[in-house]
Amino acid sequence: MLLIFQEMKKFYLTTAIDYINDVIHLGHGYQKVIADVLARYHRLLGEEVFFLTGADEHGFKAQEAARKAAVSPQAFADKITTANKEQLKSLNIAYDRYIRTSDQDHQKMVQEFFKKVEKNGDIYLADFEGIYCSGCEEYKTESDLVDGHCPFHPRLPLQKLKEKNYFFAWSKRKIERFEGVALILFYFLAVLAVFNL
Repeated sequence: MLLIFQEMKKFYLTTAIDYINDVIHLGHGYQKVIADVLARYHRLLGEEVFFLTGADEHGFKAQEAARKAAVSPQAFADKITTANKEQLKSLNIAYDRYIRTSDQDHQKMVQEFFKKVEKNGDIYLADFEGIYCSGCEEYKTESDLVDGHCPFHPRLPLQKLKEKNYFFAWSKRKIERFEGVALILFYFLAVLAVFNL
């Protein structure tokens, strides 16, 4: 997924940040090449371009991959990130920043954002319960399942999990439902508003 924000002669482009349970593959490379083409095009137009890509270093799959490799999660993340950057270099991807969720400035920004939305009452803590597929790293509904199994990971057992989680207070904003790009746009605009960008 690509997110694009354009204002006058500025062009901001970000790709999805990839999980680090393994080195990026062809699908990741395809997305990065498309983003790179867009960034280069806008640079040719004389626009100020900022192209962001990176790695999501959190999650169950990353933790499990580190455990199987018998190294710490951070050491595993460092190894995969280095390999991912080498892959991007081999594709001649000209990004401006490779962000990692373990980067100090990223963590600081997320903490500031969290404090502001919590203070504003835009999030709340509640229980979430559902059917979880560790292969997809997502919750499934009954209608998602085929014969009681994940259609993408039919051999993996599903787990019924209950956990504390933070939720956006959609009703406070009189927003009933967002889908796809609209939801991403909402998050992006929320960040701009919170930090007066």
